[in-house]
Amino acid sequence: MNRGIGPKQNMGPLPPYAFLIRPPLNYELATAQVTSGVKRTLFTSLLARLSLIAAGVLLLANQFVPPEVHGWLSSSPLLLAGFSYALLQIRLNSPRGALLKRLLLAGAFVGWGIDQLLPSGRAALFLGDAVIAAYVLDLFWMAADQQRAD
Repeated sequence: MNRGIGPKQNMGPLPPYAFLIRPPLNYELATAQVTSGVKRTLFTSLLARLSLIAAGVLLLANQFVPPEVHGWLSSSPLLLAGFSYALLQIRLNSPRGALLKRLLLAGAFVGWGIDQLLPSGRAALFLGDAVIAAYVLDLFWMAADQQRAD
């Protein structure tokens, strides 16, 4: 039995209702593709939701945690948001230029999260400045894109 895989058979002209006929589907392959896509979507969605929860915990517990714990508390929403956005952008298969811009934004969040964990010093200053530069560049690109659209 031919399930639509293999050489095309010449079956003559198609009837007028041919657009209603669905080609045979390889259910195992389709199920595997949908399942892996759902798993990736669920993972990025879970990371994004965890970042929102972590931001809420940060706001609620800000005054009640010791300073040595606050760095971890403030870095977690930034790291989770940055990684979830980066994974989402990679999954979306955007054009290269747009992907690089979006990954720069995700990297800025990750860098800011790392900066929260670093002790005061030259490395923390440099990373903080790099994050500021990334945000300014991203805002510049967004403004330029909006001006081109108008």
